[in-house]
Amino acid sequence: MLSELVNVGSIDCYKEESLCTKLGHQHGTFYYKAGEVNKDSGMQPRSSFHSESRLMEKSLEIHFVNRSSGQPCDVSLKKNRWKWKWLQQKDDNDEYFSVYIRKVKDVGLAWCCYCHKSINYAKAGKIALMRHSKKACHKEKRKLMRENQSLPAAFETTQQKIDGVAIHPGHGALPYGCAPNVQLPSCERQPSTGEDFNLSADLREDLATICTCMEHPELVPLERAGHRWMSVLTSSTRFLDLLAPLTIFYSAWLTAEERKVFESNSTALLKKIQKQDRLQIYVVISRLRKKGLTALGKQIKRRIIKKLFDQRQTVLSIAHTDTSILPKFNKFIKMFEKEEPLVHKIHDELILVLKHFLSAYMKHEELNANEARLHKLDLKNEELFLKPDQVFIGEDTVKVFEKKNDLSSFQKHALSVYQKTGQYLQSKLPINNKVLATLSTIDPCLAGHSAACAGLRELHKTFSRFVTSPTDSFSDAASALHLDSALHRGLDKVQRLDAWWGKVLQHDQYAPLKPALHACLSIFRGPRVESSFSVMNSIITSTTNRMHIKTYEAVHKIKYSLISRNTSSISFSSTERVLFTHQLTYL
Repeated sequence: MLSELVNVGSIDCYKEESLCTKLGHQHGTFYYKAGEVNKDSGMQPRSSFHSESRLMEKSLEIHFVNRSSGQPCDVSLKKNRWKWKWLQQKDDNDEYFSVYIRKVKDVGLAWCCYCHKSINYAKAGKIALMRHSKKACHKEKRKLMRENQSLPAAFETTQQKIDGVAIHPGHGALPYGCAPNVQLPSCERQPSTGEDFNLSADLREDLATICTCMEHPELVPLERAGHRWMSVLTSSTRFLDLLAPLTIFYSAWLTAEERKVFESNSTALLKKIQKQDRLQIYVVISRLRKKGLTALGKQIKRRIIKKLFDQRQTVLSIAHTDTSILPKFNKFIKMFEKEEPLVHKIHDELILVLKHFLSAYMKHEELNANEARLHKLDLKNEELFLKPDQVFIGEDTVKVFEKKNDLSSFQKHALSVYQKTGQYLQSKLPINNKVLATLSTIDPCLAGHSAACAGLRELHKTFSRFVTSPTDSFSDAASALHLDSALHRGLDKVQRLDAWWGKVLQHDQYAPLKPALHACLSIFRGPRVESSFSVMNSIITSTTNRMHIKTYEAVHKIKYSLISRNTSSISFSSTERVLFTHQLTYL
């Protein structure tokens, strides 16, 4: 994003005060455009490869190696080749190397995410990583990274966030960090075709041509993040939509022996296409067969062909199961994307979404009978399970199997996986959270019930930091509210939660309840709040997401980004009155 701004170097404003004063900066490292320095007193910047001055450009030039890609590392080295098991060991600071060490494509080099610099291990191997971890500069930057406050999880997705710190809907996480890590059968999922098309624009164009001839939407396969269920759902759906075009596309790289076995798959699809379009597809396939491939490209093609043709039944069964079971969580996500506070619905919806998933493999009568103690239900008890042939895997999944034995084997495997996933959800979802259960009692539909009155009284303890009135006054106001039948008849209980309580709290006799209700109704995250983070994301990058009194780099980078756009921070503010964003002013 800022590469066009940081294209020369930097100036140390403590050593070159006169020039920095003229340019309007007094502290830290100033990033400037090409030619700006030449206009001044002839002073030249320090080396353009200075670690601080080239931080942004370096981050754009680094190419990390993904372990799952199967790409060989350090082929030209005779010894001290990269070993992935190094990352599973601890350094001198009792921290795993996997936390901050990344392998780059360059031979004999790794990358330290704390220091933003490369480490040469070609001569010493793992010892070089250990030596780097002992350096004082590394320990200092590690300390800064741990002490400084990070920006919200919306700016970056890491494997560490799957256990419940992200509440961003794009991560597919449930509110309060209840991201269901739904692991389906332990065989491999659909081929990672998204990686193949990301590397070549020509392949994307050829796939688009085949899609047009087959009257399919011109789509491209999506990359998949295995720890995010929403990513798994969208990538599986896209894969099934593109199954026919992908089958024809990758048939171009089948060997002569493979064509004899799998040619019927593509031939059956081509027969359904008009002759003119069929000839155009043949031209594309012929061109693809003659296309030269790199070693990495050949590996990717062989891996995809193995899954798309040889393991086709397994891959399709998993993809269809993904698209059948994962939408059970969609309703929960969409409900809490509304522009209204729904804090009183969270507890009930959490229980409901867990029951919906457990109903895929457990007896319904057991779930209904144990709803109140769902958090204590023994999900390892096989007596509560349905028979394997009754386990829900989706109608499309059943159609994939031609032999009944294969279907039965898959259902048994799905049952064991559902069992593990159910235990994971039971441990992660806060279905036994007393605060969420108490917040359910502010539902207008419960007005006039003794249980709701008792829950409202509990808010005095829950939000004791905000409530200033005595306990007796608060309890009397809560009791009076639930006894006021005239008030209940005069208000529509179906209206929004904040609107209903806004009218109730206009009465002076319920004034002691105001602070607690203000706190309850402010527990809200909606699309307007999310949009503000999207605006910030266009300025703040992964290298500027930490603020500390010792490091002013983030401040200068953001400031310079605004200057280059001929705008100011005030332009990102809106004078439009936004209701229900932070607090309800009319309460």
